[in-house]
Amino acid sequence: MIEEACKSELDGLERKLFGSNRKALYKKMEIKDSLNQGSGRNLPSTGKWFSKTSSFGSRFLID
Repeated sequence: MIEEACKSELDGLERKLFGSNRKALYKKMEIKDSLNQGSGRNLPSTGKWFSKTSSFGSRFLID
């Protein structure tokens, strides 16, 4: 019951914050998650990687 109340409260806050951009936000999060699960983490130890966000989601730059 408390969980549901928190969920609906969070839902309301997200709606206030993001409005119609909510779907875009979730899509961006999905893209970021899929990139994190991919080869982004398995880079050689010599390579540094930085997470940069753009309007197209997340992309990784290898230095």
